[in-house]
Amino acid sequence: MTPTAPIPRAPEATSTAPAPPQLPCPRDATRPDGDCTVTRRLPADAWCALLARAAAHDLPAPVVLAAAFARTVADWSKEPRFTLDADGVPLPVDADPHRGLLDCARALGSARPRPELPLRLRAGLRYEAAADAAGGLLLTWDAAGLALPEGLLEDLADTHLLLLQQPAEAWQEAPGDPLPARQQLVREQVNSTGAPLADDLLHEPFWRRAELTPDAPAVITAARTVSYRELRAAATRVAEQLPDHRARPAMVAVVLDKGWEQAAAVLGTLAAGAAYVPIAPDLPAERFHHLLAHAQAAAAVTTAQLARTLPWPDGLPLIVLDESDLAGEGERALPRRRGQRDLAYVIYTSGSTGRPKGVMIDHRGALNTITDINRRFAIGPTDRVFALSALSFDLSVYDILGPLSVGGALVMPGLGSSRAPWEWAGMLAEHRVTVWNTVPALMELLVEYTACRQQRLAGSLRLVLMSGDWIPVSLPDRIRALAAPGIEVIGAGGATEASIWSNCYPIGEVDPAWPSIPYGRPLTNQHFEVLDSALRRRPDWVPGELHIGGHGVAMGYWRDEERTKASFLTHPRTGERLYRTGDLGRYLPDGNLEFLGREDFQVKIHGFRVELGEIEAAVLAHEQVAAAVVTAVDAPGGAKRLVAYVTPAHTAPGELREHLAAKLPAYLVPDQFVALDALPLTANGKVDRTALPVPGAAGRR
Repeated sequence: MTPTAPIPRAPEATSTAPAPPQLPCPRDATRPDGDCTVTRRLPADAWCALLARAAAHDLPAPVVLAAAFARTVADWSKEPRFTLDADGVPLPVDADPHRGLLDCARALGSARPRPELPLRLRAGLRYEAAADAAGGLLLTWDAAGLALPEGLLEDLADTHLLLLQQPAEAWQEAPGDPLPARQQLVREQVNSTGAPLADDLLHEPFWRRAELTPDAPAVITAARTVSYRELRAAATRVAEQLPDHRARPAMVAVVLDKGWEQAAAVLGTLAAGAAYVPIAPDLPAERFHHLLAHAQAAAAVTTAQLARTLPWPDGLPLIVLDESDLAGEGERALPRRRGQRDLAYVIYTSGSTGRPKGVMIDHRGALNTITDINRRFAIGPTDRVFALSALSFDLSVYDILGPLSVGGALVMPGLGSSRAPWEWAGMLAEHRVTVWNTVPALMELLVEYTACRQQRLAGSLRLVLMSGDWIPVSLPDRIRALAAPGIEVIGAGGATEASIWSNCYPIGEVDPAWPSIPYGRPLTNQHFEVLDSALRRRPDWVPGELHIGGHGVAMGYWRDEERTKASFLTHPRTGERLYRTGDLGRYLPDGNLEFLGREDFQVKIHGFRVELGEIEAAVLAHEQVAAAVVTAVDAPGGAKRLVAYVTPAHTAPGELREHLAAKLPAYLVPDQFVALDALPLTANGKVDRTALPVPGAAGRR
């Protein structure tokens, strides 16, 4: 974040050596019983060949050994830059994965030009390379006192031994994937998810169900129940009023509160061959206008009340839904106007530059996810899905199109009940809801409300899907304690840019010592890669950036080629198109993923992915603000809340709150403003987020 006014800079710090390597820890933070020392032997002929290759490059063999050790440790370290200890002498290492072994050896040789055998190095664990009586080389790895995952020390030793036996030409090449063979096999198995997908568009399964069971309930609200026939009629009316754009899908804004109208608008828009863009009716006017303009909306679907009260731009055609649209039969057969790879919807998410990003999803991507979830959890005509998520949050895509594609119904809470667990509990019981699908924080609200009143969750509830944020480790067992026997509790994950979900984890017995609930495995026709900066696969236990591949990967960002290129890539070795999530994760030996959070400035607030940079840009737009930092801090229950730190100290927080409320959705407005004389800085002049005062210590504003 670059402030609009200069911040006084502290003196430049003197350079210091990087920290020791960050080797993985097991999930239980204790190393299982077993050997903490591993030895390997480089045979005499291989040692002689290594000596010759080193001499050809005018390098002492111990320097090559040290470089190979550094390269191996780097492959299992969180970062490639660290410091080794060479007999008490610090040895800075830059094992950038783009550089070959020869570059690394030359850099180490210039730092400590004449090491000798036996070579002794420390990287948290101890390593020694010494000649043996048979003319070979004995390599000893000692991890006494370290908490390492089981098998990791052996993997380090084996990989290092193979590296020492590489041919000379490989020394100049960037290293390949460091995965041991058994890990490679597990990765291939868990990512072999291919399965046939029906040649449908997103709305077509609903139309078939409406023909089969026209009188079955489709949408249940507090006010009324809408049948499949009635919903088809309303969707047909929407489709008939939309402009026919044959060259490309028209963009249709859906500006509606909770109710059957949302389902009719989505289905009707898709049936017309258009793409829907959900826009919340309660947005500030500035953002409301921006989204309509940026989406190039050809029309908007809304209600009569919202048509009268919202600040619509001049000339935008409005399609107004009311009860009369539910009458009749509607179109019983529809002409196909699009293909599976055509645009189905655009959902805007928070953007780091202050501009929201419109994620483009095609029919195939969303249909693949919906079909998988329905098959995986046997969703059918008797199911009732509680549709609590906002239409602008992609969990709503499943809420609407998931049950309606198999003859089930969605149960919609009333307007204003998004944080009202007493209303949810009543609706769950009254309408015999079977499927819950929200962020964990909302389920936790329901659990707390139910438990405090010594009640139980609705006996009809058989499946709880939680995604979009961290799942508290204690929550699954708390759910089961209040639910009917046999309830399934599922954690899911992914990104809006990968069609709702890309992975899931059936949550069984939870060890209280776990740091988190595992992320799980890829869904059908999707796969996950954990990669380093050179797009190499990271070994088990080692953090890397999560990349999603497969059918669900978005088409890109609407009208934003620059950010599309930054986030969507084609892997240079596999040719696969991947979405770079910005999330950190790691593979566990059983093939499950573990989610580790983010290292950039993107966080989850109430299930919405939030770019802190977007909020900072809005704060800095206020004329009284010289500099600003927005952070997300822990709140009770494991959730997050936003805190804004601003300078100068006389900035009026009340004015800032009003300023932001006019620019941003409510969930992006910080809960607390802290005014400071100056932001804390690191030695190189960057804002030191770790030195910001604890919220409350500087006074709540």
